[in-house]
Amino acid sequence: MKSTAGQKTAADEPGGSRRQTLNEVLVTELGCLRPQLKRQTPAATYASTAPERADDLRGIYKFIDSFSLQRWCGQSGHGPLSALCLSGGGIRSATFNLGVIQTLARIGLLGKFDYLSSVSGGGYIASWLRAWMHRRGVAEVVRELGKGAKGSDPLNIEPKPLVNLREYSNYLTPALGLFSGDTWSAAATIVRNLLLNWLVLVPLLASVIGVPLLFLLVIRTSGIPKVWSPACLILAVVTEIIASVLIYRARRLAKNPKTPQGFFILRCVLPICLAGTFLSTAGVGLDLPWDQRVPHPTTLDLVYLWGFAAIWCIGVPITGWGIVELLARLVPRAKQKTTGKDANVPLSGQQLKEDARQVSLGIEFFALIVSGSVGMVLLARARNGGSLFSTIIRPCMQYSYCRCCWESTCCRASSSSVARA
Repeated sequence: MKSTAGQKTAADEPGGSRRQTLNEVLVTELGCLRPQLKRQTPAATYASTAPERADDLRGIYKFIDSFSLQRWCGQSGHGPLSALCLSGGGIRSATFNLGVIQTLARIGLLGKFDYLSSVSGGGYIASWLRAWMHRRGVAEVVRELGKGAKGSDPLNIEPKPLVNLREYSNYLTPALGLFSGDTWSAAATIVRNLLLNWLVLVPLLASVIGVPLLFLLVIRTSGIPKVWSPACLILAVVTEIIASVLIYRARRLAKNPKTPQGFFILRCVLPICLAGTFLSTAGVGLDLPWDQRVPHPTTLDLVYLWGFAAIWCIGVPITGWGIVELLARLVPRAKQKTTGKDANVPLSGQQLKEDARQVSLGIEFFALIVSGSVGMVLLARARNGGSLFSTIIRPCMQYSYCRCCWESTCCRASSSSVARA
């Protein structure tokens, strides 16, 4: 016999009652719904082990599935278990569900369901139905609802519970009328809830919109020294190259499940934000020819603009990607990190070739060109004012980086699956 030491007994429970397992609850429930079907094996209790209870529960589910295979399937009180499910949606769903219930009663199916499930507005009509059945019995309720659902005679008197349901369905504002206290209370409740939600949402939206504008206002009010703008432009390009290398390095090497999220934020997200900040500051401080409507920027000015946008959105990401790919393919230590194995354990050339993460250079290069071109167009279009530099350049650059990483990751996954195949 198995030891039951440590198991709770009936004496351990308050009032001497014994906890029942899900197995026991289901077997008792089935005994009420299908009393003619007896399960030979008793349900597992808490005295049984967890694996024993799990195996017994699987057997109960199979026993329930076997109902549909019985030869008396389809007869009253036999066959597979069935349920009537009433969906939610407020008073409208309750009204619709009432029509469904009346139709089921009229065709004689309402009393044949084993379960009644409801939510929200469906629970409103389901609780009314169950309360009526509890007081008057299922057979009488089905007969009364079926009789009242015919609708051929407009003078047909509906059952009193149904009449009461229709009369008191306007429970939010029982007393109607423009000058009714219920109407004004409902209006005051709606206005109060709207104001409470707006007091939370409007400041958050205003802060998101106001922070870039405040940054721009501070810069334009105090002015940026002439030396700072070229320095910020150089820092932006250098920082973006570093960010590109760090991002593609984190993507290319094997992932360590124990790496904290803060590592990615500091090594990848923060450099991108710094590069966007430097570029925005340089765009506001530099005397750019396309920042003024008069005189209109020349064709050469626009060529310089599109050239810088191509370098920023296409050239720099490809540079970072190329540096990481060269390191991953030529440096043995970096190549071993693409396998996910311990760097201190040397691997042979054949093992490195088999375990290293494989990528398709052509597909990744094409993905970088396409996603970078999108960022280039958006960046070059933000030439009509300093505010666009502060509010558009950084999101465009971050979108370009995220898009590059996403495209390249998808390409890497497909290439790896092809290589394995």
